[in-house]
Amino acid sequence: MKEARARLQDLGYVAVGVSLLSYQRAQMRRVALQRRVSRNARAAGDRFEQRARELQRNIETAARGVTSRVEPVLGDARERVAPAISSMRSQMRQVIDLGSAPARTFFRRND
Repeated sequence: MKEARARLQDLGYVAVGVSLLSYQRAQMRRVALQRRVSRNARAAGDRFEQRARELQRNIETAARGVTSRVEPVLGDARERVAPAISSMRSQMRQVIDLGSAPARTFFRRND
């Protein structure tokens, strides 16, 4: 009976020992996994920032290209439109003067 009790006690100690070793091993794996995830997250963040900077540079380059092509056209358009606007203004003044002359005479007669 003592022998059976001693064996049972030994089995209990072995079970507790195996449980503690398993728990410790699981903790070590958890720590290793946390480190790996953290390292991967930093690397992903670095890659994202690098891509964002690259995208910003590409957008700025494209904007400069568009500006360099559009500015001459706009300048050209301003030079072409300015005389037409000036001509339209003078024509509008003539129309206003012609249209307001009868009204002026009408109001002068009725004063």
